[in-house]
Amino acid sequence: MDHGLLSIEEAIKLALEQLDASFSPTVAAIYRNWYQALAIKHKMQDFARSCKERGYQVYILSNTSEVYYTLEQEGYLPIREVLDGRVLSFEEKVMKPDQKLYQILLDRYQLSPKRAIFLDDISENLKAAEDLGFHTLQVSDEETAIKELGKYLERFGKF
Repeated sequence: MDHGLLSIEEAIKLALEQLDASFSPTVAAIYRNWYQALAIKHKMQDFARSCKERGYQVYILSNTSEVYYTLEQEGYLPIREVLDGRVLSFEEKVMKPDQKLYQILLDRYQLSPKRAIFLDDISENLKAAEDLGFHTLQVSDEETAIKELGKYLERFGKF
């Protein structure tokens, strides 16, 4: 689904072809509502907001499916008002770590990777970004991301 090749309904249909029909309501509910188990990352969103107020630009480059829009509508992504832009894998039909996705971000928003910091939890995604010239930070959780990015910005300032 994150490649943008399957809709949620198509994924449900494929999953149900492999299972007994009695699983149908459960499988459909999981595919349609899994995001309700997510915790909103309020601290990270507040940090992004403070970065924006200090003159930084904020972008999202995400491997995600069409559920991204549901997450926005349901209030799981209140960061939208802070964003200067976004590139979503399912819309572009390409996923990280494919450098094409990063290049779409750079081209669409006329960004220089040398003036950008890319955060991710997956080393392959960070390597692809580094190969294009991005500064990178590997983060595993909200607290670490805020702490490490804060240190980085304090050390290097706006570049």
